[in-house]
Amino acid sequence: MPEEFTALARVLGHDREGVRRVVASFYRTTMTDLVALEHAAAHGHWDDVRRLAYRIVLGCVQVEAHTAAQGLLPLHDVHGDLAARAIFFGAYGQHRWRLLETLEHAADFVFGGDPALVSGTPPGSPAT
Repeated sequence: MPEEFTALARVLGHDREGVRRVVASFYRTTMTDLVALEHAAAHGHWDDVRRLAYRIVLGCVQVEAHTAAQGLLPLHDVHGDLAARAIFFGAYGQHRWRLLETLEHAADFVFGGDPALVSGTPPGSPAT
């Protein structure tokens, strides 16, 4: 079981199948939201970026993957498009790898590393 999800496993009484179901839901929802978040950022839709960032943070908190949400937390309380853009490309850009690594570990855990079962990968960072 990936390290990110050991706290979740304790909460669920080390029920491996229960953890797998929760992590699978986290993976699918977060992948969808991540793609939408980066699409919104690329198109300058900063209200959508803030909303999606908050959803992703909540998902990370629910599965006890707090480190994965680190780059998105500052977007929650920011107001104004310029500030949101600066934080997105600054804080999120620097911490994006943590979220992607957590999603990779989630996919490996849920799908057993079979790439045919994984429904896609997030696009490159809009900053590149």
